[in-house]
This record gives sequence, C-alpha cells and structure tokens, in this order.
Amino acid sequence: MMPIIKTVKLDGDDPPEAKVVCFNFKETLKSLLLDEELMQPENLMINADDPFTKYESPDGMIDDVLSGYWYHKTYDTMVQISDRKFVCPLILFADKTHIDSLGRFGVFPVSYTLDIFKRRVRANPKAWRHLGFVHDTYQSAYKKLERKKVEIGRKCRNLHFQLHAILGSLIEVHHGICGIPMKLQIKNYIKEVLVRVPIAFIVGDCEGNDKLCGKYSSHSLGTGRISRACSCPPENADDPYHICPLNLQKEMYKFIQDSNHSQLKSVAVHKHDNVFFKLNFGYNKHGTYFATHADMMHAFQSGVMKYVMEVFVNQLTVKKENNLNSLLMEFLPQLRQHG
Repeated sequence: MMPIIKTVKLDGDDPPEAKVVCFNFKETLKSLLLDEELMQPENLMINADDPFTKYESPDGMIDDVLSGYWYHKTYDTMVQISDRKFVCPLILFADKTHIDSLGRFGVFPVSYTLDIFKRRVRANPKAWRHLGFVHDTYQSAYKKLERKKVEIGRKCRNLHFQLHAILGSLIEVHHGICGIPMKLQIKNYIKEVLVRVPIAFIVGDCEGNDKLCGKYSSHSLGTGRISRACSCPPENADDPYHICPLNLQKEMYKFIQDSNHSQLKSVAVHKHDNVFFKLNFGYNKHGTYFATHADMMHAFQSGVMKYVMEVFVNQLTVKKENNLNSLLMEFLPQLRQHG
C-alpha cells in the first residue's frame, strides 16, 4: 500500500500548510480481511456454524465488544434487510508518542484494527493498519515565535484539519449506504458480503482524547468542565450524587457551530470542525465523547487506586501497617519484588 501525501491548509500562516501522510482505508481494510494468516478461525470471534452472522458468545459471557450491548444494537440497526452485510467494528488508535529519549521529537499515528480479531491477535502489530500520521506543525513554529502564546484553539483546529485528510477515506465509506463489497473466505465458507465498519472505540490517553473531542487539556478548578463526556464542573467532581448531563454528539455539533468564544470557554471547548462528527459510531448517540474511554493508567492506577491507598494506609499505625504488609506477602507472594 503506497502512502498518499496530502497538502492541508492550516489555521494561521506559520506554517500555512502541512504535508500529511495518508493511506486509503478500503485498501488497508482489504489487506486485513484477505490476510490468510490473520483470518484463521482460531483468530476470530465468529459463530462456528455461520461466521458471517451476528456473533453470539458461546458461553454467554460478556468479555469483549462483540459480546456486549453496543455491538448487538449496532448490528440490529445496520442489518435489517440484506443478509449480505457483515458488521466489522473498528478500534482506532490516535495519540502522539515520543521517539527520542528526551521527548523532543514525536510521531502521531492514526491506526486501526478490527474487533472481529481476538484480543491476543489485536496485540500483534500485524493486525493493525495505519491511516496516516499527523504532522507536528508547532515544533518549528514555536522556534520562530520564540514560544510566544499561540492563538487559543489553533492547535485543536489544525489537528482536526489534518485528521480530516487522514480519515477522509473512512468518512466516504461511512457516508455510503450499503458497505464495502468484498468476497471473503472464513474456514470453508465463501461469501460475497457488504462490509460495514462502525467505530467501536478510540484508544488514547487522557490528554490525547481531550484533543480529539476538542476539549481544553486543562483539568484545573478554573476550567469550565472536568470531563469530555459530560458538563460536570470541577467543583462538583468529588460529589458522588451530582447528576452529570451527558454530551450528545448532535447537540455538541450545533453548540460548537453556534456559540462564541465566551460560551465555548464556559464548557472548555475550542472552536473547531471536529472530524469525528462525520464518522459512524454505531449505536452510540454520544459519538466520540463516549468512544474515547478513560485510560486505566491515569484514571485508575495513578488516580483512584493511588488516593484510596493513601487514605487507607494513612489511617494505620506502624504496627498495623507492618501486619498488613505481612499478610499481603503471605497471600500474594507472586507480587513480591525480587533483586
């Protein structure tokens, strides 16, 4: 698959445009679905009697997207008439990562895999395909501006301008009615299908997912809201009884289009043309606001668990703390550190 270089006009004149590396979605999808090594039955979540029908968990357990509520409602919505439709949800990854030890240089890939692959297969890089790479326009711009303050929202707008180019071929597929025609073979079954590819969720960290939703990266008390998923203000974040109005994608689209800077600031959202408003999230009326899940490291491991342990351990005397430590070492010896 040869990359496509697209020239994207940016907000501002430093730089005025960016060269963005993109890949065609249909071509990358076919390279996955026609890969004989990946499409082996033991690698797929499929029904044994008919691999092209709606997946049903053999033991009735909910342990992946295809055994959950979203997939089943999405399938019923998409497959109403034609039995040729093959629903194949996407998992996107979109996040910047550093590629040098000092963190001065980074790369921002936009990639995806298929949710019909089992979890162990999705851990294999061969099961992923790139859709493009976001160009970092601000490294050189900051040098020229001597790190002067960039106009508020410009980074967000330029990110989504580039994402429009990268996800353009997927947007075309999502705006199509029928799906992508393809001849697939799974085991001894061969069938002409129309592949439908709704987005199940997007993998990323807290800061990156906020940018995908057009939200301010700040989570301080002065920020209009603390979460991209709802309108809860920071001062109510520790109130377990606070009712959070959840964001609906259609309502947010209209609000962003119709509101001025002051109104947008009140809910910590930038003025921008969000690319994800043009994509299909299946049976998810909240769109990207719910598809960008909280990452476990920041929200749980370095968040909730950290503070729970601090509160719990701080209440113990030294003797009780030592007793607890001994019990943990006795019951959980595999967690001990060696060396």
